[in-house]
Amino acid sequence: MEDESEIMIPLTSEVKEFNVVKKVVVETADEEIKKAGVNLAYQVGTMVEIPRACLTADEIAKEMQTSSASEPMT
Repeated sequence: MEDESEIMIPLTSEVKEFNVVKKVVVETADEEIKKAGVNLAYQVGTMVEIPRACLTADEIAKEMQTSSASEPMT
């Protein structure tokens, strides 16, 4: 059975920022998973927590695999 985890990057405001952090997260996670010798699938996403993220969510969404909103944004 394969586990699937979510790695959430908090306080992302734009796609460039998300991609920089996502690159570090993926490289680090892949290295640690390989060292551990386990089979672990994961998704990288962001938490939509700040107004700027709402305004750029369409661009960020193209780059992420999962998301979370901590507060309703209306």
